[in-house]
Amino acid sequence: MRHNSLRFSILVLVLMSVCGGVVLWSPPPPPVLPAPAPVRVLHIPRPTVADIQKRGVLTVLMHHDAASYFLYRGQEHGFEYELAREFALQLGVTLQVRTPPSGVALTQWLIEGEGDIAAGVFVPDGSPSARVRYSRAYMATDVEVITRADQPHLPVLLHTTHLGPPEVLRTNSVSPDTSTRPEPARIGWAVRAEQMELLAAVNQYHVRTKRSGLRKILYEKYFASTRFLRSDESTVFSNRLSRYDPLIARYAEQAGFDWRLIAALIFEESRFDPKRRSPRDAYGLMQVREVAAREVGVKDFYTLYGNLEAGTKYLQFLLQQFPDGRTQDRLALALSGYLLGPSRVRAAQRLAHDLGYDPYCWKDSLESVFPLLEDAEYYRQINASFIPGGEAVQYVNAILERYELYTRYIPRELPVAQQTQPRQPSLSVTEPTG
Repeated sequence: MRHNSLRFSILVLVLMSVCGGVVLWSPPPPPVLPAPAPVRVLHIPRPTVADIQKRGVLTVLMHHDAASYFLYRGQEHGFEYELAREFALQLGVTLQVRTPPSGVALTQWLIEGEGDIAAGVFVPDGSPSARVRYSRAYMATDVEVITRADQPHLPVLLHTTHLGPPEVLRTNSVSPDTSTRPEPARIGWAVRAEQMELLAAVNQYHVRTKRSGLRKILYEKYFASTRFLRSDESTVFSNRLSRYDPLIARYAEQAGFDWRLIAALIFEESRFDPKRRSPRDAYGLMQVREVAAREVGVKDFYTLYGNLEAGTKYLQFLLQQFPDGRTQDRLALALSGYLLGPSRVRAAQRLAHDLGYDPYCWKDSLESVFPLLEDAEYYRQINASFIPGGEAVQYVNAILERYELYTRYIPRELPVAQQTQPRQPSLSVTEPTG
């Protein structure tokens, strides 16, 4: 009897433990899934011609190459660039050029809203694209279609052969398992599919360029001549702005500046001409005057080396005269001082303060105040005389914009081949007297 009772008790305990286990290991409730995130719709603007004119800027996408856009002796050049610049002028707006990263197609960038127009694209045959509309072709050319030998119907690369000497532009990457065949191609511009009004304006413009002869002039300038292609001062085949880059970099770095900023200043002052002498007795690449050179203790400022030393040291001196504000604003003040002198810049700061502007901010502040110094009503308020403030604004903005341009296409670190300093040239400029 006791054994039966014991067996019964054990059975009850086993059943209780099993039941408890069932409760313990019951499946958890289904997880509560988060609500799906709202679908993000990418809004790409579709500006009309009137919209572009209202904002004042036309953005054109083009490749950085010998056919479209490059820098030569520090200045923008290119067949497509000059065509686009003239189109922007006719619209009454400023041209902004954007070049896509390596491997990104112009039309893809256009579809993504990175610009208004893609220039220098292949115009396909057949029905129009659903997302892109192409202009009438304005140029016919030959391309090499590079294909795999076992798949001749699938192009691997389209390579233009009409632009310049073949030894410069033909590809050398054809391997034994590829073959090439020449094919005609047509070149034009492209816009997004919804911008038919802009497309009509582009087509009308290309008709005018043919009638006026502009297109022929540009073709002969860029494609009938090898001047740009063979120059070592073009960013097509080098990273140089001028033959003086190593020397500019040397003195710029000693003064604590990015050499590309000094190059932008030099372009504005002398267009990289070391022999230039102004009617105001400013000398050389950096157009240094004797009073500025004396301020920084450089005597031979009329020589190439001394000119760069004096100019960079003087800009450094000016930057120290304006210690307050953000770096970019201080740089703008220093550049305006390079043109006008520091006392006139301080006069502009006083007027800015009196008129309720920020005297240490360039954009939308001093940039607006400087032109007022050409008006007697304003410069007499601060006991000053006429100051060419409008010229100063154009000067500073031109240098800063060109500096930004140089940083996009020219590396700060010079290639090893450019590290050798050029010899001190024999200049025709004579030492100033008096």
